[in-house]
Amino acid sequence: MKSKRQLMAMWAAVCSALAGSYAKAGPVAPALSSKPGAAYTFYIDFSGFTWDRGWGGNETGAKPGVVPAYNSDGVESTFSGTEIMRIQEIWSRASEKYAAFDVNFTTVDPATAGLSDYDRQLYYGLQPRFQHTVIGGGNSWAGGGTGVSYVDTARDPYPGTDASYKLNWVFPTSQINNSSQGIAEIIAHENGHALGLSHQSDVNVGPTKSGEYSDGTSGTAGSYGPIMGASRGVTRGLWSKGYDSNL
Repeated sequence: MKSKRQLMAMWAAVCSALAGSYAKAGPVAPALSSKPGAAYTFYIDFSGFTWDRGWGGNETGAKPGVVPAYNSDGVESTFSGTEIMRIQEIWSRASEKYAAFDVNFTTVDPATAGLSDYDRQLYYGLQPRFQHTVIGGGNSWAGGGTGVSYVDTARDPYPGTDASYKLNWVFPTSQINNSSQGIAEIIAHENGHALGLSHQSDVNVGPTKSGEYSDGTSGTAGSYGPIMGASRGVTRGLWSKGYDSNL
């Protein structure tokens, strides 16, 4: 039986051999990186991604299929000047949440140029301290929601058929007017899951959970709320110590 290290080496060889066999379609986002060389890398992918297999451990579940590039004008083949500004704002807001930590938020694809999406994800799966976040498309395949991620997947490699554990999703169409702030808060939230964090919930005396997602001071002037709650609906999302959803 091969060791995990041997399996990782085998998949790395496969990815290398396939380089140049395919071309990735879709517009290219501006090259942005918050902290090159950091211990953790979160690749924020605005360019579209196709995943026609089961996601993570749910091989028989719903498949994302062809997820289009991020767009706010209905045109998926190119990024307009307005969309480039939105991408820059989304990246800036999301990366700011992690500025105190050793994390590089980047729009630069670290995979070898020319790989198919499937083989790119095999490559990502081999990377320790890494997560791939796709921003685009609708949420129907996931059963609704603003984004989805498995928990505690960023730290360790996931070779082979487990590579999609290092893949999480943010659904821009779930946000009113494609809100850049809302999308950035969801990116921060889903990558918090990838780092092992649960939802932050509201509680009653006991404590007993009164709501899965705490929305902080939503509805007030200058409102704020926990990133691992529902911070997309407040003025500013913050890291906050509170009750997690596993009460």
